[in-house]
Amino acid sequence: MTGAVSQWQIRDRNQFPPLIGVPIEPDKLQSHILYHVMPVQGETEWVWRRHMQWLREVRSAFNGRMIIGIVTPGNGDHYQYFDPNAVKEELAGMDGEFIEAPNDVRNGVHRQGIGEGVLFPLMLDRLRTNDPNHIMTYGHCKGVTRPGPPDSAPNRWAEAMFDTTFRNQGDVACMLSHLGVCGPFLMRGGFRAGLPGVGPHYFFSGTFYSMRLA
Repeated sequence: MTGAVSQWQIRDRNQFPPLIGVPIEPDKLQSHILYHVMPVQGETEWVWRRHMQWLREVRSAFNGRMIIGIVTPGNGDHYQYFDPNAVKEELAGMDGEFIEAPNDVRNGVHRQGIGEGVLFPLMLDRLRTNDPNHIMTYGHCKGVTRPGPPDSAPNRWAEAMFDTTFRNQGDVACMLSHLGVCGPFLMRGGFRAGLPGVGPHYFFSGTFYSMRLA
C-alpha cells in the first residue's frame, strides 16, 4: 500500500472532518476485498473468469482479507453453474476465503430474488470490527448474466467500476479518511422508492464501492 500512503500524505487530512470522528492512520490501514461471484456456464463464462483475473492482478494492493461469495444453483434456477471449486482454482494462492449460498430464485425469475443479498451479509459479517483503520471494497461479476462482447455496455461499465475502486486504492483510502463510503456512478434517489434524482436516498449504480468498517 505504499502508493496509497504516498498519495495520502500530500493531502490535508484536516480539510474535511472524518465522518466517524477518527481519521484512518495510514500505517495501520487494513484494506479488505469482498467479491460476489456467479460462476455460470455458457457464453458468459469468460466474464466471471476475467473478474477473477482482475482480482489476481490487484490482490497485492490489499493488505487485508479477500472474502469471496460464490453463488450455487437455487431452487428452480435455470442457469447452469460451475462447481465452486472452479472459482477457488482461479484464485489459488491468493489467500482467499470462500462462502457459498444458493441463488434466490422466485417465481422462476432470477432477478426477482435478493441477488447479491444472499451472500453480502455473510461476507460482511466476517469483517466485524471497531477498528477505524479497516476498510473494505466490494464488487461483483457485472455482466455475467448479460451476453455480449468485451466492448458491450455492461462489460465496459464493469471495467470502469473496477478501475475506480479496486485499481484505485490510493484515492479510495484518501476519500475514506473523511467519508464513510465512496464509489463510482452515484445516483440520487432510492432504487426502489423513487426514480434517480428523486428523494433523499442514493445508490452506486452498478454496485461497486468502498466503505469504513467501524
